[in-house]
Amino acid sequence: MIPFTVVYFLCTFTILLVPNYGNEADNQMSMIKKLRKDLLDKYDKLARPVENTSMPIQVSIQFVPISLVDLDEKTATVTLNVWIPLMWMDDKLKWNPEDYGDIMWTHLGPDEAWNPNIVVVNCIPITETEQWHRSHLILSHLGIVYQAIPATLRTRCPKMFTQNKNEKVCNITIGAWMSKGNELQLISYWDEVITEELANNNSVWEITDMKYYLEDFRSNPRYFSTFTFSLYLKRRYDFTKYVTDGPRTVAILLTLVMFWLPPNSNKKINLGCLVLILLSSVMLYLSSTVSSPSLLSSTVSPLRNTFLVAGSALLIEALILNLSRLSVVLSISPTLVRILSGTVGRIIGVCPPGEFKEEGGMTNLSENYEEQTVTKQCLSREEHWLILAMTLDRIFFIVYLLLILIV
Repeated sequence: MIPFTVVYFLCTFTILLVPNYGNEADNQMSMIKKLRKDLLDKYDKLARPVENTSMPIQVSIQFVPISLVDLDEKTATVTLNVWIPLMWMDDKLKWNPEDYGDIMWTHLGPDEAWNPNIVVVNCIPITETEQWHRSHLILSHLGIVYQAIPATLRTRCPKMFTQNKNEKVCNITIGAWMSKGNELQLISYWDEVITEELANNNSVWEITDMKYYLEDFRSNPRYFSTFTFSLYLKRRYDFTKYVTDGPRTVAILLTLVMFWLPPNSNKKINLGCLVLILLSSVMLYLSSTVSSPSLLSSTVSPLRNTFLVAGSALLIEALILNLSRLSVVLSISPTLVRILSGTVGRIIGVCPPGEFKEEGGMTNLSENYEEQTVTKQCLSREEHWLILAMTLDRIFFIVYLLLILIV
């Protein structure tokens, strides 16, 4: 058995050989605290951090798109996930690393140092930009400050209404809201737009190109410098065409067929109800599967219009179907029936239930020169109303056909 004294000395010797990482970490933390105290003790975060106050502070900016969330054509707004890297020089936050344990980098809270207060000018709503500045600052011993702002932008694109249906251009304007042109100058962080992080997988719109340009207003101190990012979008395919055209075509054809069924057929009502159920089912399916509000609106809108057309046609057919009941109390002028069953009726496709002849007796001479009375053939009151109902069917068929072609 190893003596206790030997074990004690072995453990003590091992502890002495192992570096004291705990003390080193404590020293590092104390140096960081000392550095922060020395930097921020008399620091004024509201004053521009420049030695020459007559010169504007330069802020490097770039726009790194991550993904296109939505493009709302109805409200002319685009929603985009982005990173906005910023970099500027703070002459008041420099130190000598040798005086602070070779610390070359540190970080500061978003409210501990001067901030350029970058906002999106055309953001909706404008209050959303307030959350950007919660991003921490990375500080170099040379006084260089880095800030990478993650943001979800929802911006207005007023020109979207006048652009091509399948190609859109949206401008996102960024500026230093609280600094004028002679106080802050925006410059480009990189020469080109960084697209490595872009997930161009929006189901409806494809990002085809991205450009940016800077506007410097140092010559006009009433304005602030702006960074404008242009997003060029192209529709991958007409989603509404593939999803809605099939059900809409079937519904329109069935609606027109209602006007060609016999005016006293109950199948008209059954067919109209079938059309409404079909359109309602498709709209319900789309509302449960399409997550984009703008895409849902543009997709459901044609179906909703067709639903209104089919619903009004069903209401008209219900009225026409009950016209024959009026034969009990009302009668139609024989002249009107003669007109509807004559040339006018043939033009619009009215098929009378029998041959129409002059009311009263008609005489004819047989081969034996004997007078024979031809039995008069007249229609009943109910058949008169059926002719009127069929005429209305054909007229509404023409009206709805023209309405569908125009819309």
